[in-house]
Amino acid sequence: MAATPLKLGSYAGLAVALFGLASYRFYGGQGAQDPPSKEQVLVGSMAQGLSQAHYQPQRLDDNFSRRVYELALKRLDYRRKFLLQADVAQLAKYQLDIDDETKRGTREFLDLSTRLMAERTQQVQALVHELLAQPFTFDADETIQTDYEKTAFPASVAERREQWRKQLKYETLARVAELLDEQDKRHARAPLASLRH
Repeated sequence: MAATPLKLGSYAGLAVALFGLASYRFYGGQGAQDPPSKEQVLVGSMAQGLSQAHYQPQRLDDNFSRRVYELALKRLDYRRKFLLQADVAQLAKYQLDIDDETKRGTREFLDLSTRLMAERTQQVQALVHELLAQPFTFDADETIQTDYEKTAFPASVAERREQWRKQLKYETLARVAELLDEQDKRHARAPLASLRH
């Protein structure tokens, strides 16, 4: 049975990773410089696999960095409800450096993005508990943008709080509407009571 190009790429990537680890083990102590860390070797092997052994080789350049940055930002906070604009500005400094980090075997962008999301997630969890502890008022005429591609990251903690308040209020209204629809459907299907004696 012939191997498909996808399997060959996977096998080649695994072989490159194993070769990189073996090289680190055999040659790690030689030379004037400190041996690379295990993480540097793994990231370096991954970079080599992407640029040479991948079934669709990627050039590690600024375009690669930009694509990875945009995808990472989208995956980190696709609803734009956790990170603040200041956080995004911090991450943007790495927009063209991810390829260089990959080549060096460092991961500053990954560490910063992970730390920021952990902090913001913790803050938002506390905020959600606080907002849900108070009743919503439904007498104000408010709007909410549900297309997250059209929203900006909040500029401040206060703006993020307001976005979450509106989001939770909207979700509450949507859930009440669902429950009322289900109740109407149950009543429509229920048999009429008989009045016979």
